[in-house]
Amino acid sequence: MPADFPESNASANTSYVTVRAAQLKAVTRALIGRTGSNEREAGLVADQLVEANLTGHDALGVGMLPRYVEVFRLDRLKPNRHVSVVAAGLLGLTQREVEQLAGGARVCRGMRIGGLARPWPCA
Repeated sequence: MPADFPESNASANTSYVTVRAAQLKAVTRALIGRTGSNEREAGLVADQLVEANLTGHDALGVGMLPRYVEVFRLDRLKPNRHVSVVAAGLLGLTQREVEQLAGGARVCRGMRIGGLARPWPCA
């Protein structure tokens, strides 16, 4: 069997396929890109979804892709939108801190718009 071919694992009660994280990220990134996300956004989303799987949160991982595509097709998910922070100074945040939070905030916003569960508390 080729080294890059998914390995099938089966037992009496469970059947699953093992796929390398890099391959899964590439496929996920490509699928997200097909919804109109730019390369950076598709990479961020793919990283988050695969990371959820790798940390044992399968319900929040790449299994969410069908729902992501569904809400995109329903025009409820708008790729490449960015958050804007209003009155960050009131929160005591510097611009740099706001920029560091923006990546996670984009994921949270997208998941909220899509009606998806979030893997961490979102504002």
